[in-house]
Order: sequence, then C-alpha cells, then structure tokens
Amino acid sequence: MAFTLGWSGEDLSSRSIWEMIYPEDIERTRVEATAIAEGKSVSRFVNRWLHRDGGIRWISWAAVAKDGVMFCSGRDITEDKRQEAELQARTAERDRLWTLSQDMFARANLAGMMSAVSPGWTTILGWSERELLTRPYATFMHDDDRDVTLAALAQMGETGLPSRFQNRIATSDGGWKWIEWTVAPELEGQNFIAVGRDLSEVKAREAELSAAQDNLRQSQKMEAVGQLTGGLAHDFNNLLAGISGSLEMMNRRLAQGRLDDIERYISAANQATRRAAALTQRLLAFSRRQTLDPQVVKIDALVDGMLELIYRSVGPEIKVETNHQNGLWSNFVDAGQLENALLNLCINARDSMPNGGIIRIVTEPHHRGR
Repeated sequence: MAFTLGWSGEDLSSRSIWEMIYPEDIERTRVEATAIAEGKSVSRFVNRWLHRDGGIRWISWAAVAKDGVMFCSGRDITEDKRQEAELQARTAERDRLWTLSQDMFARANLAGMMSAVSPGWTTILGWSERELLTRPYATFMHDDDRDVTLAALAQMGETGLPSRFQNRIATSDGGWKWIEWTVAPELEGQNFIAVGRDLSEVKAREAELSAAQDNLRQSQKMEAVGQLTGGLAHDFNNLLAGISGSLEMMNRRLAQGRLDDIERYISAANQATRRAAALTQRLLAFSRRQTLDPQVVKIDALVDGMLELIYRSVGPEIKVETNHQNGLWSNFVDAGQLENALLNLCINARDSMPNGGIIRIVTEPHHRGR
C-alpha cells in the first residue's frame, strides 16, 4: 500500500485511512466497511486514494471480517481505469460520428443482413431503420450493380483487407442514388463495417461536365467546318463549272450532229459529280454529331484520308507534308474525334503562320517512358 500511494510505512501508520481516501469516495467506503464489519460475505469494491504526489490511484478491494478484524486485499487498477476511460472516450466519439455524420454507416454480415445502421441511411435514402434491418441488403441494390457489389465483398472476405466500390441503392420513393462504399472486415471475419457516401451531386456534375465536353467538341467541329466554307464554296463552283461546261459542250455537239466527243464530256461531268459527292459526304461525316465510338484505326490511313480537307482548310500559303514511319500500330480510338483534333491542330498551326509555312504530320510508334 505504501509503495502504491508513495507514502512511507511510518506515514501510513500515523495517518487515518480516511485522510487518504478521495473525498467523494469516503461515504461509499464507509458503507462498504460497515457491511463487512457486520459479517456480510466477502465484499469487492473500488475506490480512489490520494497519492503522495497529488495524483489519484484506483484500488480494487476484496475484504472480509473475522473475529472483529477486517482483512483487506487491494490491487492498483489505475492503468485499467485509464484505458477504460480512453475506450469510453473513443466509443463516445464513434457514437457521435455514427449519429451526426452525413455518410451512411452500417454493420453487416456476409450472410446478407445488416445489424446496425446510422441515421444517415434514413436521411439519404428515406428508409426506416426497421426496414433496413429486416430485409437483405441485396434487395436494396440495383440489379446491374449486384455482381460488382458481391464481388467486392467476396474479395474483402478472402483478403481480409478493405475494399472500395460504387453501386446504386434504391430510395424509399422509388428512385436510385449512387453510393461510394468502403467496406472493412471485423476481426472475427463474419461481420464487416460499411461506410457509404452519397455521390448524387458528384454524378450530376460528371454528367454536366460530359455534356459540356460534348458541346465543346461539337462546337470545335463546327468551327472547323466553318473554316472550310470559303474553300469549299470555291471548289464546288469549280466542280459545277466543269459539269455545266460539259453539258453545254454536249448540247453544242448534239446541235451540230457531232456525237464523237459526247462520251468524253459525259465522263468529265460524271467525274466532277463524283468528286462533288465525295466532298459532300466527307464534310457531312465530319460535321455529324456522334457519340464516342472507339474502333481499331490505322492512323496513317486516317491522316491520308484527311489531307483533302486539311489542304482546303489551311489554304495555298501553307504546305502540308506527311511522314509515316514503318511498323506503325493500329490504335483503338474514335476516328471522328481524332479527325476533328487533327484538323483543329492544322488550323491553329495555319493561324500561327500568317506569312505561310509548312505543316508536317508525322505518324510513328511511341513507347511510354522514352
């Protein structure tokens, strides 16, 4: 006792025990001592004692009275009490987080049921706690996301490590909300803790951003088409002149009764018509609004197919050169988007060379990290 409280044996023998007991515990200790003195069974109780350094020590007592003498055995449990207080503080903090967080917390088992849910579930999804705890959690999932969810849980169970995934969870009003989950197993391996965050606003912003990017791509594409207008008008006038000139010459030859050159003029008109049709189709294909459609594309062939539009876009003051390296791989890209990017790059290059210059388009294999 002397060692535990920091007092010498002489100090203890000269002091009343009531001077060393923590004031708030004196009355309770008197009650316990009286009960023991009256012959009650072995008593176990805990009280606080004053240490010589001014601190407090928690002592756990076992006491019994025999022949008017009280025998007591005490054990210092101060460290146990400190750890208990820390655990209670952590538990209280966890409970506050569980109650006040806007995220969704749950304790569930691998058999498919939840045993506890935080208020965030009701706030975000609208379901009551009773509804959530009496139905298998799989019934709240979107059918298309069930395999992804169960696979993530299975991975967590096999590895014992946290897992992250996203899925759609039903709301009580019949809608769906995207939730991002982090799940981690408890030590015994049968239950896990899940933390879910509502991604509704994030998904909405992603959709808005995607729509804005689509509009921007279309705007850039139409801007490029606008750059073509002047040159195309001139080209079409030339093609129409060739067609009308051939028709006029055929009329003259027919009026003169000369049929020997008719086929040549018909061929020239047909050739001009085909060129005009090809140019029109190319322009329509380029300007058409389309969703992304990545396919296997040979880049050098795509570049060669774009040269006519590039020539007409940059004008006669700019020389366009191409250099295709051997061994170029095919690429998995959206051909239309790549054409749009290539044409815009060429137009930007033209604008940066008002006095004319050379645009070189080189296609070659590229190794990442080199």
